[in-house]
Amino acid sequence: MNIELNYQGLKNELSPFNNCPLATLFKNCFSKTKTETSDYNLVICKDLQSIKNDISAINENQNLEISYDYLNGLEKSLPDVQFHYVVIYKQNIPILFTYFQLYSLNNSHLNIENAKHVSKKIVQFYLKIKKTKVLILGNALRNETCSVLYNNTHLSINEIAPTIIIIADRLAEEINPTIIVIKDLVGLPPIPKTDYINNGYQFIWDDNVMEMPIDNNWNTLNDYLQVLSRKYKTRANKTLAAAKNLSFVTLTNKEIAENKNQLNNLFHQVLQKQSFCLTKPGEDFFTDLSNVYKESFHINCFYLGTEMIAFYSVITTLDAYEIYYIGFKYELNTEYQLYFNILLSGLNQAIIQKKKVLKLGRTSFDAKASLGAKPKKLDFIIKLPNIPDFVINWFLKYFSSIEDSRWKQRNPLKTGESENN
Repeated sequence: MNIELNYQGLKNELSPFNNCPLATLFKNCFSKTKTETSDYNLVICKDLQSIKNDISAINENQNLEISYDYLNGLEKSLPDVQFHYVVIYKQNIPILFTYFQLYSLNNSHLNIENAKHVSKKIVQFYLKIKKTKVLILGNALRNETCSVLYNNTHLSINEIAPTIIIIADRLAEEINPTIIVIKDLVGLPPIPKTDYINNGYQFIWDDNVMEMPIDNNWNTLNDYLQVLSRKYKTRANKTLAAAKNLSFVTLTNKEIAENKNQLNNLFHQVLQKQSFCLTKPGEDFFTDLSNVYKESFHINCFYLGTEMIAFYSVITTLDAYEIYYIGFKYELNTEYQLYFNILLSGLNQAIIQKKKVLKLGRTSFDAKASLGAKPKKLDFIIKLPNIPDFVINWFLKYFSSIEDSRWKQRNPLKTGESENN
């Protein structure tokens, strides 16, 4: 069912925020009309098909990762996730489109059995009896992707982020989430922190991803190895030697579909080891990605004889080579150094394809730092309207106790500070 809110309704929504600059910006967004009777409608819906033409009309730059085809494939791949789409119209012309994902969390999403905090049992009980819903702007499974389209004839770039905040609050009134997460306001001017705070948002922890710049002088992986300090070069050579009996294969689109069971099996082995897993994509996840991204999506595999024992998926852009989801047999990881060989293989491909940066995501920071990657901070704010303080504090302790909060920046290249890092 669609929820429609006309201009007068939107203006009324602003009344609690009249003293906040954020509300002023949003109000201006809906005041570019000669009379108050001119139509500005906000529509919230779950039916993507019903707004297909509107998305196409406003997606003038043909941004793939917020296109109808992409979102349709994403819906199919995430059957346990609710999608909420928002369109703002001016006189029936779409001038803004954005979307949110709604996740339901319980104990199965957290690997907390080995957690040492006293309040663990209390949190487990809370998650058992409380229907915890997380509302996230854009695609929770990808970083730095476009989450909003707008018509710059009717809206200025400075108005978009404040508008998104008020839309999130409006949507939250309908679905009553436990947590609201705002991320991926890519290319938009930042809103002052005080404006977020005045509207109940918090900056609880930093969100980082790891990236490695690729030296333009490198043409092969050997060029990279030559600039490593002695200790790291020795490690890299041992890692490569461990995989000398493995074969490397890039799957075709057809082969991705044919091997989906093997891919999912290896992928789930990795998911089961994660401290936190937001959702488990459907069995056709990789096939759907391949169909949407086409030549920009690849899956590279390591085979031991005829058996696939590891893989990594890749999304490429003009300048970036991104290692996305991976999978491998944990019982063979030590013997063949599968995880580190995935990193080195990805670096090799990025070098060969003359990319400017290797993107490595947000897990296993220490291993990626040993490769030469460095952290990049992402904007990440949350609102916690329906969650007790003791649960918030436990989660902060939990996430700060996992490996990635204790990693150390490394300097493996000879230009680094010390070989002993």
